[in-house]
Amino acid sequence: MTDKPTAPPTVMIMLTREEAERISYGLADLLCWHRGFSAARAGTDLDENEPMGVKSARDINLKIKDALE
Repeated sequence: MTDKPTAPPTVMIMLTREEAERISYGLADLLCWHRGFSAARAGTDLDENEPMGVKSARDINLKIKDALE
């Protein structure tokens, strides 16, 4: 007997198209700002201190963009 792999639980967030676009633009702006901020700190002792959530913000922004297409 083989166990079938089960899909992980999922969630659905309902947004209007306008809300999704606004959130996506905001995340893009935030990520752009972070990139510039990180570049300005390069070579300093703060260079290793990345804030949590940058990858998550990038991932969710890509998911929103995919859903908008």
